[in-house]
This record gives sequence, C-alpha cells and structure tokens, in this order.
Amino acid sequence: MHHAPYVIDFGKSSLFRSPDYSAETLRDNEAQGVELFGDNWPRVLKLLDDLRSYQLYYHDPKPWNIVFD
Repeated sequence: MHHAPYVIDFGKSSLFRSPDYSAETLRDNEAQGVELFGDNWPRVLKLLDDLRSYQLYYHDPKPWNIVFD
C-alpha cells in the first residue's frame, strides 16, 4: 500500500497564482524530477496536482523536501 508523500518544506511555494514558467523551464523541471525521484516521480506529480487543487503551487520538489513512507 502506498501512502501519500509528505512535504516537509514549503519555503518555495505560492498561493493562488501559478508561476509563469517557460516551456524550456518546464521541460528541465520534468527531466530533473525524473532524475531525482525515479519511480516515485508519478507520485510526486500527483502530490503537486493535489496541492494545486487547493491553489497551493509548490516550486521545489526535491527528495530532501518530499518524504515517502
């Protein structure tokens, strides 16, 4: 059973307004996420989508900021 990941640092986040990233930055972020999280990357993407549903935009998905059980 997979448990939801925990975000332990919200220092790089914003409320109500998504950052305006370029297409190149979005591609770089995706590649970095895959590299850093490997098989957990889809779970991180789900977490980020869940946060966005509350209008919370998290900008620093790194393994030392998101912890899995």
